Amino acid sequence: MFNMKLTILQVILSMFLLTSGYSNKNNDTILFRIQISTTSDWTILKLKSFPEIITMRVFAVEGENLDFKLFYDEIKLTQKLDLREKRSRIVVDVLLKAQDLYNMNFLLKKGSIGKSEVKFFVLKEDIFEEVFSKVHSKNIEDGSGENEIKFAFSFRFKQEYKFISEKRHLIEIPKLILAFYYLWYKKNNWFIFPLDDTPVSFYSSSDERVMLQHIRQAKSNGIDGFICSWDEPNSYSDSNIKKFLKLSDRNNFKVAFYLETLTENGPRTEIELYENLKYLITNYSSHKSVIKIFDKPLIFIWATNEIPIDTWRRIIRRLRSESLDATFIAMSYDLAALEVFDGLHQYGVILLDDLKREYEPVSKIVKNYYLLSGAQKIWTATVQPGYDERKIPKRKGFYKERNDGKYFQETFIRAIESNPDFILITSWNEWWEHTHIEPSKKHKNLYLSLTKKYAKKFKSVKIK
Repeated sequence: MFNMKLTILQVILSMFLLTSGYSNKNNDTILFRIQISTTSDWTILKLKSFPEIITMRVFAVEGENLDFKLFYDEIKLTQKLDLREKRSRIVVDVLLKAQDLYNMNFLLKKGSIGKSEVKFFVLKEDIFEEVFSKVHSKNIEDGSGENEIKFAFSFRFKQEYKFISEKRHLIEIPKLILAFYYLWYKKNNWFIFPLDDTPVSFYSSSDERVMLQHIRQAKSNGIDGFICSWDEPNSYSDSNIKKFLKLSDRNNFKVAFYLETLTENGPRTEIELYENLKYLITNYSSHKSVIKIFDKPLIFIWATNEIPIDTWRRIIRRLRSESLDATFIAMSYDLAALEVFDGLHQYGVILLDDLKREYEPVSKIVKNYYLLSGAQKIWTATVQPGYDERKIPKRKGFYKERNDGKYFQETFIRAIESNPDFILITSWNEWWEHTHIEPSKKHKNLYLSLTKKYAKKFKSVKIK
C-alpha cells in the first residue's frame, strides 16, 4: 500500500505553492518521514531531542482495532490483539527547519509482547530516502517494568533535501476573546455543590435580564462573545440559547456553540452526535450573532477524545455531504485530530505545568499545518483564573489557587505569546468548578478588569 515516492497530493501542493507568489528562500525546510510498524499492543516513540519542527501531520495509518495519537514530542499507536498476530502501521510527516547537521535522540517503548520497528526517511527531490531504522524486539515476560530502548542518529543536510513549502494566501481570521458560558442555572439549584464564592445575586439562566446584563458586562471588558454550552434539542439549554441568540443579535455580541458530548451514562452515540450537530447547524446558523469562520458557523466540541476519531470523521463527512457544514474545533492537543477538525482547543489548562513549553510548539504546528495538508487550521489558547473541584462528589480533587489574579494573568501572558487566533476564557460562569470570572461577592470585578487589560494587549499585537 505504501511506497516512498512523493504522493500526488504533495506534487499538487508543491505546484500550488510555487505559483502562490510568496518566497520562502530564507526559511528552507526538509520533509522528514517517520514510519512505525508494530505487532505489540502498544508502541510509543518519544522525540527526546529533535530539530525545530515547523509542522507535522499523520500521513497514513494501517491496521485493525487501532488507536493513534500525535503530539509535538510523541507518536503513540495502540491496537487490540486477539489470538492472531496483528501488524499496525502509522506514517507521520514532519516538516523541519533546514540546518547543517541533524542530531536526533529517541526513546522507543512498547508492550511486553511482539516487536516494533521505526524507520526514518528524508524527502530527496521526489523520493523518500531511508536514513535510519531501529527494531525493538525485547519482551518482558511478566509485563512489568519499562520496556524501552534509547537510540540516536545523525545526518547532514544536502541541497537535494530542500522541500518547497512556500506559503499560500491565508484567510484572515479575526482576533477574538471568547468565554465559555453556561445556560444551565435555575434559582433552586445553586446549592447542589458547596460554593466558596457566589455571584452577586443568584439567578436563573432563563432570565433575559440576566443574559443582557452578562452581555453588557462582557462587552465592556474586552470579551467579544460567549461559547455557549449546549447539550441537545428541546433541553433547558436549548430553550435558553434561543433567547440568548436574539439578545446577542440585537446587541452586536458574538456567539459560538459548545457541543456537550457526554452524559451521565458516558459518551453520546454516533447517531445522537450527528443529529445534535445537524439540529444546531440547521436551526441557529442564520443568526447574525453566530461567529462565522471560513463562512461557516463556529462549533467547539467538548471531550473530543472520548469518541473515536473515525466516528467523528464519519459524522462530519455525513454532515458535509448534506451541505450542513461548520468550522469544528476539537478539544485536544492531539495533532492527529487536525485531519478531521478545523482547529484545536483545550478547556482547562491547570494540569499543564509550563504553558509556554506547551503552547509554542503546538501553536506553530497548527498554524503551519497547511504547508503539508493545504488546509488552514485554527489555533486557540486558553486562559483560566483557577480551579477547585474538591467539594464536588466523585471528582479527583484537582485544585489550582487563583493567587489574587496572578495565575489568570500568567495564563493570559502565555496565551498572547503563542499568537493565537482566539483566546478562550474558562470560564464566564462555571461556578461549581470555580473557574468563573463574572462579578462575585468574593472577587468583585477583579477578573473582568484583568480581562479588559489583557484583551487590549492581545488586540494590539500584530498578527504573525
